[in-house]
Parts: sequence; C-alpha cells; structure tokens
Amino acid sequence: MTIEVDITGISNKRGPGIFLKGLYDILPYNAGNCNFIDSKEIYPVREKIKSDYYYFPFPQIDEIIYNKWLKIRKENKLILGPNFVPFSWEDFPIENIWQERMFSEILKKIKGIAVHSERDRNHLINRTNTIKLIKKFRIIRPCTNIKPKNIKPFFKRKTDILFFEKYSDFNRSQQGTQMLNLLKNTSNIIEKLKYEKLLILNL
Repeated sequence: MTIEVDITGISNKRGPGIFLKGLYDILPYNAGNCNFIDSKEIYPVREKIKSDYYYFPFPQIDEIIYNKWLKIRKENKLILGPNFVPFSWEDFPIENIWQERMFSEILKKIKGIAVHSERDRNHLINRTNTIKLIKKFRIIRPCTNIKPKNIKPFFKRKTDILFFEKYSDFNRSQQGTQMLNLLKNTSNIIEKLKYEKLLILNL
C-alpha cells in the first residue's frame, strides 16, 4: 500500500511548515505494509496517479479542487490534516469557511482527518456532533521524527524546569502566572518560554 504525502507547503516557516518538514525528513518511510512517499504533484486530474491514499498534512486545496477529487477520484482515498481545520479553535466551525461549514460531510466521505492529540480530536467532534465518526480521526504526534543529538545528561544541565507558555485557544495566562509563581517558590532553576519567542537554548 502506497500513501503519497503532499509536501507543497514545506516552505511555510510556521508550525504547519515545520511539521511538514519533519515528515519530509523521514520520507520515504515504510511502516509494515504502508509505504509513505513524498510528492509535490498530487492533483486530482493527474493521469498516472496510482497511490492507494493521498495525505495532505497542510491542505491548501480549495473547494473547487476538493470537488474535483469527488468527481474524478474516490474521495475516500484522502487523508487531511492536522492543518485542515479549524481556522479559530474558539469559533469553530465558522460558517463562511467552506471546509468548516462542510466538516461533517467531508469527514463522512474521506479516509480520515489527522490530529495531534485526543484533545484536538474531541474538540472537533464536540463542536460538530460527529462522535459516530470518531474512528475517522487519526492521532499523529507533531514531533514523531525528532532525534536530537545535543541533549545533555541531567547532571550537566543548567535549567531544571522549562516553563513553556502557549495558549492556542483561550487566554490562560493568569493561571500560567499562578503556576509559575508556585514553581519559583522552589529551589529549581526555571527558564520561562513563550511560543512566539521560542529559542534554541543551551540547556
């Protein structure tokens, strides 16, 4: 079985592009009976398209292209995400965004939706009342391929705790501050990080 992975969004420098770069770094990849290969040429009208499934990690397909898949290729060969929906976690689903408005219908027809965690999956399910389609969701960890070479042993590290703040949906910075203050009352050395200013540190 061959799964073709679309890598056309690899130039994106934000989270989706980094995730895509991580996938690209390990392709081609064989997992049992599944052979994952990369491609920049996944189009529904391509004449010699022969893969069993087509995975769009960072789907940049619009509604017109999606509809072409429905007409020309079997839509149940499509795997979309994790960067397919939502545009806004708090406001999902937004009616004027086609893939959010049609999320339930799309989910029924395609092979599946990839998400990074059970929390992500449950949020999408609860907002769209698609609990019956829970098996359509596939959990793919965001950093599966990372194999760091420069991690120091614990006794050589200067920092005890990395306090990483990222509020992707609701602003919980007040609770974050409370937790940080509790940690500061200990003897641990703490390094505070925020998502938008994440740097590579000499730990």
